[in-house]
Amino acid sequence: MKTLKEAYEALPEFRKRLEEILDKELQNGLRNIFLVGTGGTYSYALPMTYFAKKTSDFPVYAENGKELMTNQHKQLGEGSLCFYCSATGNTKDILQAMEYTRSKGAHNLAVVSVEDNPMKPLADYDFVVDGGSAMDMTFMLL
Repeated sequence: MKTLKEAYEALPEFRKRLEEILDKELQNGLRNIFLVGTGGTYSYALPMTYFAKKTSDFPVYAENGKELMTNQHKQLGEGSLCFYCSATGNTKDILQAMEYTRSKGAHNLAVVSVEDNPMKPLADYDFVVDGGSAMDMTFMLL
C-alpha cells in the first residue's frame, strides 16, 4: 500500500489519464457528467458540482444512486459519463446504479481504493487510488 505522500505524488498522472478519458468522451459526443454517490461519496459530489456550475457551462449533476434510478433523470443516457468513487467498491446501491446507468447507454468511470473490487466490471474506465481516500484524491484534482 502506498503512503499518502506517494498517493498525492501520483496525482499528476491520475489527472493526465482523466483528461485523456474526457477528451475521448468529448470526441464521442459527451453531453454531461453525473457524479453519483451515496452517503459520503454523495456529500463529496455536492461541492464538486457546485464548483463545476460556477466555473463552467458544461452540465454536471450530483445524484444519489438510488434516487437516480428511481427518478429516471431525463438527461441521463448516451453521451453521459457517470463518475463513481468508493473505498472498497462493495456498496450495493452504487453497484446497482452502475448497472442502471450502463443500461441507459451512459459510460461509467470508477475510482476505487482497492484493486480487486466489484465495480471494475461495470466501469468503462477505472482508477485504483492506493494510499488515500478515493474521494479525497479526486477532490484534489479540482
